[in-house]
Amino acid sequence: MKRFLGILAMVIALGTETRALADLEWSISEVKKSVPIGTETVEAEYPFKNTGSTTVTIKSLSPSCGCVAAELEKRTYAPGESGVVKLVMTVGARVGEQNKRVIVEIDQERKFVMLKLLATIGPVP
Repeated sequence: MKRFLGILAMVIALGTETRALADLEWSISEVKKSVPIGTETVEAEYPFKNTGSTTVTIKSLSPSCGCVAAELEKRTYAPGESGVVKLVMTVGARVGEQNKRVIVEIDQERKFVMLKLLATIGPVP
């Protein structure tokens, strides 16, 4: 009986995996930038494409701090459609290494991606 339940669980898991066909494929998930002191903002773009066979909706963009804004042209992407998440970090008085993140959540169960912006603010050689 245990063996049957184990096989049944695997079949259900495989069926779920096959059903979850919509997915966003990211060209990059991390951007590194060096900017001189006095720069007002640092911007980064993260292109993606819906490589699945169903529509994907981006439910939320959650920045790691108040100095980062995440911009998105629209929330829903059809199969084959592309988009870009743009991050804008307000520098203010920050100097040195900055590690900023935005978590992107899509409408499928437990589907997240973390976008990173690694900025070095200081003298540029």
